[in-house]
Amino acid sequence: MVSFRNIKKTLDSNYQLAYLRWYTGHNVWDTTLWRGVWSQKLPTDMWNYQEIITARNVTLVIECGARQGGSTLFFHDILSALGRDFRILSIDVEDQWDNKVNSDRIRKLACSDVSQQAVTAMKEEINKTKGSVFVLLDSNHSEEHVHEQLKIITPLLRTDDYMVVEDTIKEETMNGMMKFMNKSDYYTYDAARESKFGMTMARDGFWIRK
Repeated sequence: MVSFRNIKKTLDSNYQLAYLRWYTGHNVWDTTLWRGVWSQKLPTDMWNYQEIITARNVTLVIECGARQGGSTLFFHDILSALGRDFRILSIDVEDQWDNKVNSDRIRKLACSDVSQQAVTAMKEEINKTKGSVFVLLDSNHSEEHVHEQLKIITPLLRTDDYMVVEDTIKEETMNGMMKFMNKSDYYTYDAARESKFGMTMARDGFWIRK
């Protein structure tokens, strides 16, 4: 007997792949802006992130990989609109932040997100925050780097903190993430949240700290 559920799953996967090919092939990802600042984020992911931040009482965002800081500004604006006492730790290997990314609530670090400088800053900000933490990993997508990021950030997070690993559409990113997840039991996979808008650059990458 034909499984219509399996057919739908296959069709959904094909539609998603076709859209992502269009999105990247037409360079839309490279011209996506927030307040005129380059973000390089999928709009459905950004909408999902603001829902997570709102629902989970997030007061600290740790962003690994920022480029010009369009997403940094986005998180700042969402948290400001929510009226929360918040902080954003934005880390990138280069100081490329746009001049608009300037607030006493934003801490910018130009260094590797697996360096001791970054780890120290993460610990400081997590220890100070009273709400939940939202972590976004979107920097070096090599298998080794992603695995190292997870080894470093996991012991710092508390129960119910949230993490998204982006660009798992790349094989090396997915391999680095699953290499860690398959050998540990620190997270719960949030399939419902990931699938809500039908399209994501973080396939299998939405995780809640246990």
